[in-house]
Amino acid sequence: MKRWEKMILVINLNASVDKRYELQDIKKGAVMRAKTVENTPGGKGIHVANVATILKEDCLVTGFLGGKTGEFIKDKLKCYNIKNDFVDIKEDTRECLAFTTDDLIQTEILEPGPNVTEDERESFFNKYNSLIDKSTIVVASGSVPRNIEDSFYKDDMTETLALADLGVMGVEMEAAALYYLGAKFNVKTLAICTVSDHIITGEETTAEERQLTFNDMIKVGLETAIRA
Repeated sequence: MKRWEKMILVINLNASVDKRYELQDIKKGAVMRAKTVENTPGGKGIHVANVATILKEDCLVTGFLGGKTGEFIKDKLKCYNIKNDFVDIKEDTRECLAFTTDDLIQTEILEPGPNVTEDERESFFNKYNSLIDKSTIVVASGSVPRNIEDSFYKDDMTETLALADLGVMGVEMEAAALYYLGAKFNVKTLAICTVSDHIITGEETTAEERQLTFNDMIKVGLETAIRA
């Protein structure tokens, strides 16, 4: 078997329809008209699958989808030629709203996502087990639905604690696919990350802290790209 023969499997449990609005300003209690509205399939995993597909990688994304929003995402993924195999659920897939005003400040409203039944969970595990043998790399990316615990990705902390004992200071999901593609195409690869939460202690940054620190990360990234 050739080194790059198998596919990249991307897990996106809490996909969304991303709705982006451009408007002059946001005022509490007022009626405001948007200049433009854009609806796109969202979720970190879907974004990873999109990039991998653009780079002509054999990639498939899976997770949970439900309702009219889920149908919208499936239709769009088909248009983008992104292979997918989601578990259909009873409740609607969430929507996430982003409002960008003329001063370039963005305000976001993120829905928590649907409730997933035990049968739907079991269907996902069955699907995952059928796909894993066909995959070279598995990327689990993004948040989880409303009633699924954060430990769903990995409920055994033994390996995590062992990594901490070895001095490992962080875990990053999307960078795995980034470095894979860098190795395949023999190009230098760099990931710039900010810390959003602590797996062991449960500490996490606030929404305001994330916005400010992520802006700093973007500045560092742009400066690095200019100097490269």
